[in-house]
Amino acid sequence: MKSIKGAIIMRSFYQRRHENGQGMMFRYLFERIQRYTGFPLVYTDSPDLRGLDVALIFATPYHNSPELPAGILKSKAKIICFYGDLPCYGNKLCIKNKRRIFERSNVIMGGFRERFLEWYPEFAYKYAFFPGHYFPYERYEKLKTNMRPLMNCLLSGANNVRYPLRSYIKKYC
Repeated sequence: MKSIKGAIIMRSFYQRRHENGQGMMFRYLFERIQRYTGFPLVYTDSPDLRGLDVALIFATPYHNSPELPAGILKSKAKIICFYGDLPCYGNKLCIKNKRRIFERSNVIMGGFRERFLEWYPEFAYKYAFFPGHYFPYERYEKLKTNMRPLMNCLLSGANNVRYPLRSYIKKYC
């Protein structure tokens, strides 16, 4: 049986963030995927996908880095696009390149299911819902449930029209 040759590709600025302890949620996720698949985790702004069967590409394009690295669209590798944050916040190049990478991708993963299906319905058949949070189970498995919390719910992140579930929870909690 032939082994699959792949890589997990992240933009180089994530390496600095991970080394400084920021953005750790996705670092944990990709380290777990790395252990499971044996794929290297590569921080680069110009990935070389030649010779790969599959590439998991994270957060490319992104609202604050809307460019697509050269070669991704023409690569023969299967592309799994894990988009991270979905909104482009009006950045036209980001919107254009998101459509281009979604078109090229074999699988598109991410959260914000309702917004994804509203903004990009033509790619619904490629979409796999993946919640935007992950931490090692071992880190939280021994925590006891607080049966008398001070608040009924705790939300983090922005609460606006871009996040309808958070708005719903805030309204009814």
